[in-house]
Amino acid sequence: MRVKLFARFRDILGEYVEIEDVRTVKDLKSYLRALLAQQGLDNIPILVAVNGSYVDDSYEIKPDDEIVAFPPVSGG
Repeated sequence: MRVKLFARFRDILGEYVEIEDVRTVKDLKSYLRALLAQQGLDNIPILVAVNGSYVDDSYEIKPDDEIVAFPPVSGG
């Protein structure tokens, strides 16, 4: 399954990451945190949207879901 990345995550890991054996958004966040930690970045908050809507950590990912992940954005 492919996860599209935005903002700083894209800069660090590329436009997409391929994931396997990930059942929930919580699992996905753990996987992404491990990848980011390998790049020396720990404790970055991760937001996830599935099919255009934010979802919580308990959401069960389905094979046909469109998943995007990004850090919180601030600005003015």
